[in-house]
Amino acid sequence: MAIKKPCYNCSGGGTVTTYDGEQVPSEVECPVCAGEGTLEFAEIELEEGVYATYKISEATDATEYNALTDGQKAVYHIILSMGTVDLSDGTSVRATLFAFFDENSTTRANLLTLIGE
Repeated sequence: MAIKKPCYNCSGGGTVTTYDGEQVPSEVECPVCAGEGTLEFAEIELEEGVYATYKISEATDATEYNALTDGQKAVYHIILSMGTVDLSDGTSVRATLFAFFDENSTTRANLLTLIGE
């Protein structure tokens, strides 16, 4: 299954600005996405309990994230930078995220939905 994301080069617009020798701007088709505005990425199948970290980001409530301390935000960003994480019961990543987002939080509820609990 493929995932479509906005093109990083044209920000999803399908065109980019170029300049001729006299610094006159013109809009041209984005060479990265061929004017489509999106790029397709293959979604790889991960072993049970392992999730792409963008899903953690999507599950995180912005207000709850903003309430984290600077130290907690640093750890949260380290977790997201891993690319994939094991959220199985008993893993340190799961314990850390659940320590950051208590049982009454929207983020924890979203994470539990993500992992099917």
